[in-house]
Amino acid sequence: MLNPWAWLLALGIAVLAVAAGIAASAGLIWLGELPETSTDDRMTLTVGALAAATGTTLVATMGVPGESAEMIGSGGVMPLTITLLVLGVIGLLFHRQTRHFTKLSGAIVQALRVAALYAVLALILVAVFRGEESDLARAMDFDDAEDLSWGASLPGTFFSALLVVFCLLALIAFSQGGRLTGQLKSLHSYLAAPLWGLASVLALLPIAGLIGWICFWFTADGIQDDQNGLSSRQTVSLWLSTLGNAGLYFLHAGAGGRLGASWDARDLDGTRDSQFERLTYATDHANAWGLWFAIPTLLIVLAVAAFVVVYKSSVSPLVTLGIWVLGLFALIPALSRLASLRGSLEADGTPHEFEMSGFAGLKGVDTLLIPLIALGVALLIALVTGALRPANLTQFKNRYAQAYNPAPAYPNQGYPTQSYPAQGHPAPGSGWSQPTQQLPYGQTAPQFGPPPTQSYPSPNGGEDLPRT
Repeated sequence: MLNPWAWLLALGIAVLAVAAGIAASAGLIWLGELPETSTDDRMTLTVGALAAATGTTLVATMGVPGESAEMIGSGGVMPLTITLLVLGVIGLLFHRQTRHFTKLSGAIVQALRVAALYAVLALILVAVFRGEESDLARAMDFDDAEDLSWGASLPGTFFSALLVVFCLLALIAFSQGGRLTGQLKSLHSYLAAPLWGLASVLALLPIAGLIGWICFWFTADGIQDDQNGLSSRQTVSLWLSTLGNAGLYFLHAGAGGRLGASWDARDLDGTRDSQFERLTYATDHANAWGLWFAIPTLLIVLAVAAFVVVYKSSVSPLVTLGIWVLGLFALIPALSRLASLRGSLEADGTPHEFEMSGFAGLKGVDTLLIPLIALGVALLIALVTGALRPANLTQFKNRYAQAYNPAPAYPNQGYPTQSYPAQGHPAPGSGWSQPTQQLPYGQTAPQFGPPPTQSYPSPNGGEDLPRT
């Protein structure tokens, strides 16, 4: 842990990853020409986007004028485009640096160094760039607020960055199976291919988002005429900044999932409601028939990821495809929650205390539709690639039978079924004899029947006397 050279290399990876995130966020924000925002506001939003890339929310606190009260608001959404860029850079650099490590423990320790340094750098930036009274605050009618402060959550920035980056790098270290031995190597043979499949789904999200934006932009009624008041630069910035999230929404819609919003303001005005609609709502109300391409896009993305799993499999592809589908049951709901907009606002100490919350994005229960469809796609790819054949099913059945009905340790246990001769002396002249057995050293098996008659010479030279 105290190796200076290792710490220096880890610092280089963390700095490059932070720089990539800052450059991408700042470029999109300045390209979008956000109205009524100062340079300080844009820098705060840039650093906030970097923190949100690992799941951190923005937090704003302010005092109520003339009252000893405080209002606290929080909200955020994970910008998947920035997330994939930052984690892609940090993962690629870490892979190149640790590919020659001979021990898994050394790679895990280096992953912890990189994650810790990245979390510290992100925390420093978030602590330095905090929003206060500014053009953005005045545009949102917060110019009379007292002690206004807004930005990414400090503890959330550190711990979410540390957890997300370390888990990613630990998986990368594990995926490099050359350094594994024993049970870890056996485990790697089952998990490496599914991990490649999950990574393929994530990498294809921006492409799916671009397809979704094109389908919506060129088929929806009137969307190109007014552009909703956005300039060309703002439109390009919107597209690029939301490619990852739009890709996830597009695939979700192709699976039959619902998108919408829900809110709870019972403490404020007594309302609590939600509205979630499927793909048909957008195609009917905006005539955006191009959004139906979400269905083939979803199937193509899942098919490509399944092919990657089969190609990378070192054991039975049926097993690795099953593990990949199980991984999607965990990844898609979690990612959908992070990629949806969520927020809350509460007032404490005022004569009218209240608390309200809102959510906009993907319907939680419908996020299981993509993994369910992936199960059918996995079976189809298994048939196409020959991984699923009648012989495979028979082999699987035999293994299952052996696992739950093991064969006895010694064959032919129990009482013998062959017959044995009756006990006692055999009848004279019956001629029955025990089957011949091969005995060592040329010994002769004993015979059953009348005892043999031997002759001995008479002492007086007479006839031989029989003796038994």
